[in-house]
Amino acid sequence: PGPVWNGGISGTIDVVPENYTFETILFMRNLGAGLTETLSFYGEAVQARVKNSVGGEMRPTLGSDVTLDYMGYQTDNGAAYCFCDVSNCSDILVEKTKEMANDGVPIAWLSFQGSGASSGGRAAKAAPWCVDTWGVDGGLGPQYPMNLSDFQEALGVPLQLYAPYFCPHSPYFEKEDTFENFKKWPRVQSDMTLPGCDGFDFLDVDSEYSEKFYLDFFQRGKDVANMVSFEPDFMNQNTNCVREFIHNTGRVDMWQRGMGQAAEKLNLSVQWCYATPMDVFATVELPAVTNFRVSDDFCYGNSWNIGVSSFIPWILGKFPSKDTLWTSDNGGFEVPGCEWTPDHFNSGAELHVCLALLSTGPLAISDLISWTNYTLLSRTVNKGGKLLKPSKAITAVDSTFHQHDFPMGQVYGTFTKISSCLSWIFLSFQLKTEYPLASRDFFPPLMTTTTTEVLYYRSFNTPCANGSDAIESGCIREGFLKTSNKSKKSIILPASNFANISAGTDFAPSVTTVYPWCNRTSWIVIGELNKYVTLSSQRFGSIQCKETRVEMTLLGSPGESLTVTVLRKEEGKLLVQSKTAKIGGSGLAEVTFLQYRV
Repeated sequence: PGPVWNGGISGTIDVVPENYTFETILFMRNLGAGLTETLSFYGEAVQARVKNSVGGEMRPTLGSDVTLDYMGYQTDNGAAYCFCDVSNCSDILVEKTKEMANDGVPIAWLSFQGSGASSGGRAAKAAPWCVDTWGVDGGLGPQYPMNLSDFQEALGVPLQLYAPYFCPHSPYFEKEDTFENFKKWPRVQSDMTLPGCDGFDFLDVDSEYSEKFYLDFFQRGKDVANMVSFEPDFMNQNTNCVREFIHNTGRVDMWQRGMGQAAEKLNLSVQWCYATPMDVFATVELPAVTNFRVSDDFCYGNSWNIGVSSFIPWILGKFPSKDTLWTSDNGGFEVPGCEWTPDHFNSGAELHVCLALLSTGPLAISDLISWTNYTLLSRTVNKGGKLLKPSKAITAVDSTFHQHDFPMGQVYGTFTKISSCLSWIFLSFQLKTEYPLASRDFFPPLMTTTTTEVLYYRSFNTPCANGSDAIESGCIREGFLKTSNKSKKSIILPASNFANISAGTDFAPSVTTVYPWCNRTSWIVIGELNKYVTLSSQRFGSIQCKETRVEMTLLGSPGESLTVTVLRKEEGKLLVQSKTAKIGGSGLAEVTFLQYRV
């Protein structure tokens, strides 16, 4: 064999089991590949290697996860009802759920956490949000007078439940003799002298008992509260503040696998919050762990900053998750401990909605009663509340990392692909100047080798009147990739509005979709004009472009009506054709566009 390069194991490790092996993957892509393309192939290589190491078969990520597929509601830090200080918060959340259904954007799940969702924090330096007694087991605060089973039944939707770790005197573990209601489990305890662990005094189950503990724990959540998803928090501290986990190569893996495998056996999904890259890699063989928080808390501002952190979950087949959001400024409502930041104004609300949708992770709002902007939310879902997503998690475009030629602000990109029909979506904000797109900003890469092929682009909410000339009417614009030929117009992302940054005007997003010819015919398929993702695989089952016709299968809720739009090149013009379809009882509708207008 030739020379071998190996990165080695962590310097904290002092216990290595017999027959332990360690591998490092060094991946090289061809010189012309961009960052996003290279990371994509690297992620595929990692997943393939894991598949080979587990005997040639790797279980896919859960096929159905309601928290990824449908609109939800959250009570997380920064949520309007995180610190619900009314006498009956049970009724408040039931009322909010009914409001959303009545206003046409129903939720399919509720994330139940925040103050009062469990008891905890009795010790002086107990870790933040630690669970003493889970709400499932009677640990609800006085603001929740209903028991959890009755509360969930009144909501009418299943719950995502939360337990980041356990308080130092939690009744679930041995050496605590004041509680007799629960089975006692062997535990490990954090060490607050470790780096980054001051103030994090908590317990976790001993690794060897992890799967059994979580099977027992999760089953109670399912039985009592129709739990469909679980969120542990502070995964960084969970893995790095326990000496047994950082000194023994197998302990943290065993603890994580136990949680993931228990969830898989009970058909639950899991979101890991504040996880490290190491944690994400560990879940490649844990299909129940579907998504990862990649943003700061909405509470503290800057939760829009997900362009770089989303790469690792995406390339490993997982879903990045942006924190909860408001769809309006909620009248300037003050959440305890949350400093008001400019992105919390109305001008930033649309940005947060777009980012959550385009992240491909959960979209769960947390407005006050009567403060939800349903116009914004209607652009993200079908009639039944199913999210209309892109084909890839949105990430920073490659030019972000270019040494000289980078955007003066934030430009994120994603794409959709249905059959042979492709489109790219670019989300921009805080742009100090206009930004002309470069070929390296497109993923998947453009099929042509030339940088001057004409493409067509449309800003969200631009009208396209049926029968009109798309170019002449402004429905769509033609542009070329950035070129030195000044006679050719580039595809331009507009500068942001910096007129009042203290009120967050620079956070107002621009959503620009770029379309090529469909299947190299004379058709361009635009899709649903009133959705942020005009061509979503959750809406279009198939699109077949032929020279004389376009045939498409639409998906949706029975009885739902929607309008779809295509452009057809005829006699030197791009003509707009729109048709309205009604989804049948099977959840499908068939639409055909012919070469000549009718």
